[in-house]
Amino acid sequence: MDQRTSSTTRKVSGRAALLARATETTSDAELAALLRVLVQRVDEDLNCLALIGDALHQHVFGRLFFKKLGLVPVFKVTVQDGEDLLSPNYRTLKAIRQVRKEGCRAYFLLFANGIQLGRLLRFGDSQRVLDTRGRFVVLHDRRLFSPDLHYLWKKIVNVVFVRRYGGRRSSWFELSTVPFPAPIQGVMVTRRLDIWRRGAFRQNADLFRDKTSDLQNQTLAVVTFEHVPASYKLRHVANEHGDVTSGFSGLEVQVMQALARAMNFVPRLYEAPGASREQWGRRQLDGSLSGLLGEVTSGRAELVLGDLHYSPFHLRLMDLSVPYHSECLTFLTPEATTDNSWQTLILPF
Repeated sequence: MDQRTSSTTRKVSGRAALLARATETTSDAELAALLRVLVQRVDEDLNCLALIGDALHQHVFGRLFFKKLGLVPVFKVTVQDGEDLLSPNYRTLKAIRQVRKEGCRAYFLLFANGIQLGRLLRFGDSQRVLDTRGRFVVLHDRRLFSPDLHYLWKKIVNVVFVRRYGGRRSSWFELSTVPFPAPIQGVMVTRRLDIWRRGAFRQNADLFRDKTSDLQNQTLAVVTFEHVPASYKLRHVANEHGDVTSGFSGLEVQVMQALARAMNFVPRLYEAPGASREQWGRRQLDGSLSGLLGEVTSGRAELVLGDLHYSPFHLRLMDLSVPYHSECLTFLTPEATTDNSWQTLILPF
């Protein structure tokens, strides 16, 4: 077999695999009926909806689906089978950025190729063009749960995976979600939410319940460095084993401790490598960041304390909390001797 024949065979087999995957995940009328119900449950106050998927699944979004949405704006993005979504083409990227700009809080991601979807999620998270705090409906695919994607499922926690069982004529769907706040150890196992069969849910469970109000005493990595008054090292305490640092304190540390009590988690404070030198962080030759920003953008830290200001640069890298302090800057100039300042109030008239 020559190289050209081998290449053709691979293309045919790849296409056949996608078609087989589509057959497995698509049960036309049943899946369409389920999606019509999910779109009503995804958000009671839905501002807009993003439908992103491949051409094989576009038929499930029919007239009845859009009728359920009423006047809710919809962004529909169809992705080519061979498109690398870790570096999407201009049209795809423009559409996804517009979705984020409009503040859409709900995403329906229907892909037969889990690897392709995984690359989209990685790109969307790293470039912050997908709102990871939104609500997601995703077709179940084991390839989405590979170890290199585990970090995503600590960020995208409001997600429902739809998995089809049975044959084409008689099928039912399992709805599951990530195990958050429980940590993923080794193999990721999803948690069943409900079963959809013959047009109805078995338990009618809350599919998007709040997972962050009680973190069940999980340990969260919190990166900081000495920056008074936000954070400073406590004195070294001498004991029989030598000098040890007893930890950190400061304004933001105390805020974080109050948050830990309210949300039931255990903070593990640490400093980034070279914290005194790198501080907030610098852009490296390979494009990565050092310091505080490097720790949080790489996923090594869940929280960061460092007197971070609301700025476009920071907001492109991470989500910031509600501001706890605001400052106003102004300046004064000498009054011009030629101005009639007493006329200022009547000049508009």
